[in-house]
Amino acid sequence: MTVNLRVDRVSKEFVDRRAKSTVRALDEINIEVQKGEVICILGPSGCGKSTLLNIVAGFLPPSGGEVRVDGRPVIDPGPDRGFVFQEFALFPWRTVLENVEFGPVIKGMEKADRHARALELIQRIHLTGFEDKYPFELSGGMKQRVGIARALANDPDVLLMDEPFGALDAQTRRVMQEELLKLLGVTKKTVLFVTHAIDEAIVLADRVVVMTARPGQVKAVLGVDLPRPRERTSPEFNELYRKMDDLIRVEVEKSLEVEDTGSAASGEGA
Repeated sequence: MTVNLRVDRVSKEFVDRRAKSTVRALDEINIEVQKGEVICILGPSGCGKSTLLNIVAGFLPPSGGEVRVDGRPVIDPGPDRGFVFQEFALFPWRTVLENVEFGPVIKGMEKADRHARALELIQRIHLTGFEDKYPFELSGGMKQRVGIARALANDPDVLLMDEPFGALDAQTRRVMQEELLKLLGVTKKTVLFVTHAIDEAIVLADRVVVMTARPGQVKAVLGVDLPRPRERTSPEFNELYRKMDDLIRVEVEKSLEVEDTGSAASGEGA
């Protein structure tokens, strides 16, 4: 298969000006994503999942290593990568149609072409009839569907999703997971999806990358060889869930030990 996205020895350091020190957020991350593959990234809070996604998007430069999409180095944001944020991030002064059309407008696509493209995507996300509505008139799930359609409007090579369903209630979240899988079944997009939810990762992913506590490294890569749609109560599903939960729990405990050591050293909690 063709490698669509390659993360090669990517590291990231931030300067803590108050402490006059450097914080290493990511440490030599290596990930290869095949064309049309869905990869979910799991890990404890603060392990650098969103930082990694922002580097792939071109929003942040890596401190070391590189990212390539279809062999091209990533040096800044580009239309070959679509990004879906957790906070919906729609333009409140634009209608549903205008939000979905935004990327093609920036690319200079002809009005008739971008209009047709936007209407096709709005139909695919089941919002036909809502083209002239504004974000404040939509539910959370509807807003995120618009966000996904907007990210797909430029026909990107890779779709990057940063906990896109994290702000939704449990039932809406499950519906959105099902809708995303249907959409990906049509578009065949390559996806890098950050989540805290193990069950979400198993439902969506072809493979799951489990990261360590900070500095984030790849601890394990687990294939999800289960037929779709995936039954959350099946023994196979629950066996994978326990395996991932055990891996992440060890890292959470490590991060808590580091925090406790830091607090003791600074005299906190005495």
